[in-house]
Amino acid sequence: VGGIDRSVTTDNVLNTAMSSNTAANVSRGAGNVEHVLSINDDHKFADERQPLAATRSQAAVSHDAQTAAVHYQHEQSVLRTDEHSTGREGCMSLVARYMMIFFSYLLSIIPLFWLTNTKIADQYDRFVRFRLGKLVRPALGPGLFYFLPCVDTWRRVDLRTVTYQVPTQEMMTRDSVTVNVNAVVYYHIRDAIKSVVMVQDVKHSTALLASTTLRAVIGESELDELLQKREAINNKLRAILETT
Repeated sequence: VGGIDRSVTTDNVLNTAMSSNTAANVSRGAGNVEHVLSINDDHKFADERQPLAATRSQAAVSHDAQTAAVHYQHEQSVLRTDEHSTGREGCMSLVARYMMIFFSYLLSIIPLFWLTNTKIADQYDRFVRFRLGKLVRPALGPGLFYFLPCVDTWRRVDLRTVTYQVPTQEMMTRDSVTVNVNAVVYYHIRDAIKSVVMVQDVKHSTALLASTTLRAVIGESELDELLQKREAINNKLRAILETT
């Protein structure tokens, strides 16, 4: 404040000095700004070049996972539509169906069919029964059951836990590190009817889904997470497999 009071009488000189100092500071500031911008641009280009491979691998992994999910959802919707839309038969078809079922009951009087069409379901087994191609609910088991000859077909479903080992695969993490990962999948069937009607091969489908999900989760994780947070990755895999 004292400096400003003492220089009141020399306004022109101070203004000239201040303008020259301001111009010098502005020029130096402009040079610093250009230097900082050039450094930032170099860092930006280096950062853009470095994760290019990781971005491409993650995009490929995400595309594979999304494609598998879309195909699975489409297949489920088609199967549900077919399941709800069945049952529309003409009059002659219904007459033929009931006549065949009636004659099947007559054949059941013969003791020979008692031995061939009587099946035992263990505690861990369920029978999914089809009568002339139509699903008969509910699933049968455990116990002793008799199936009508010539009209009933059945599929045996095992409800026990099945273990499947995912082969070792070479994957790339989010920080562009290549790792070899394998896994073990445990699964069991909760609904025997859905496992037969909606899926052609449960074991093969589960194996492919586990491999695709493992590749997607590894591509979204870094190497430190794979080494230190295995339980979290296992929980994430379990949640994805249960929801799909």
